[in-house]
Amino acid sequence: MNTPNTFVGSTIYNIYMSIFKIIVQNDYEIDKKQDNLLILVENTPEIEKLIPSLEKSIFFRKVIMMPCRKTQVAHIGKFNYTFRKKQKITEYIEETCPELKEEQAFIEQSDIYFCDTDSSKNYFFLKYPNNRLHMIEDGFKTYQFVPKLSEMIKKKYLTKCLVENGHGDEIIAVHAQNPDQLPSKLKNKAVELNTKKIEKLLSDELKQEIYQLFMYDTGTKDLNGKCSLILTQPLSEDGLVADEQTKIDIYKDIIENISASTKVVIKTHPREITAYQVHFPDAIVLPALFPIEVLSLNEKVHFQDCYTLFSTALENMDNTDKKHYLGNDYIEHLTNEDIKNQVLDFCHERSDRDCVKAS
Repeated sequence: MNTPNTFVGSTIYNIYMSIFKIIVQNDYEIDKKQDNLLILVENTPEIEKLIPSLEKSIFFRKVIMMPCRKTQVAHIGKFNYTFRKKQKITEYIEETCPELKEEQAFIEQSDIYFCDTDSSKNYFFLKYPNNRLHMIEDGFKTYQFVPKLSEMIKKKYLTKCLVENGHGDEIIAVHAQNPDQLPSKLKNKAVELNTKKIEKLLSDELKQEIYQLFMYDTGTKDLNGKCSLILTQPLSEDGLVADEQTKIDIYKDIIENISASTKVVIKTHPREITAYQVHFPDAIVLPALFPIEVLSLNEKVHFQDCYTLFSTALENMDNTDKKHYLGNDYIEHLTNEDIKNQVLDFCHERSDRDCVKAS
């Protein structure tokens, strides 16, 4: 019998990776409702719209929303959030989310999977220190970001909270698409969770279950033939470029370099607020609330070319003839030097495979 699971995430990709972890635990076959708890931190706009579909699926028994870091700090104060967190965060979260307290007995018996380890999830680290704590990769930053030793020491001994990206001793395993590409300090506790490999082992029924969970009201009849896909990223929302107009100009330039006879499809990142349909009225703009990887589950969907700056989601797509990583082409627009170096490394690592320059 599988150990009960509590998954704690905040993005569509987090949900997708959690589902695949559940599938692996069940030896790639699921024929009944699973007793798993999903906690979603309020970081992705309108993610709560997925709750009915998630609870209807065979993967989760219950889904609970909880406040994000900004909201937690606003209610309990920065001093309490930093230095009195065990008492104050626990009190506030359980008062705000009484369902979490009701699930205490279940959570105590479960393995806890953090789908990223930002401080908004400290409640679970503080409340359940004796549980087996895992991390599931969260895309680009898991592979590129390594916290400074001073920051790790501060979080372990002074502020007593989770260390970013699974680098702390409290995390016993990091489940990743590509364990060999993780920072060296994580490789000794890495566990492969490669969705492309797992997809090949899934029954048609299970593929359809996952597909319908996210795509229940989205048509895909136009996603084939002579069309190209652009995976956008929350560049302005995350402060990676100066402003939204800079981001729009980047994607405008990419589109202008795609053949005019090619249908352009834009997949908006779930955390973006940019109205791409306004700026690119001739493009097909897909809804935000599904992971792009789910399109690989539908054999009728195919793209000639797929473009991104530096999204790791593109690595998980097989239904395309060519993948284009264009981060280096627009590196001068990034405002953070550390991110610039990470993007350069990211695209350089893929230059011998499928990273190409914009024409």
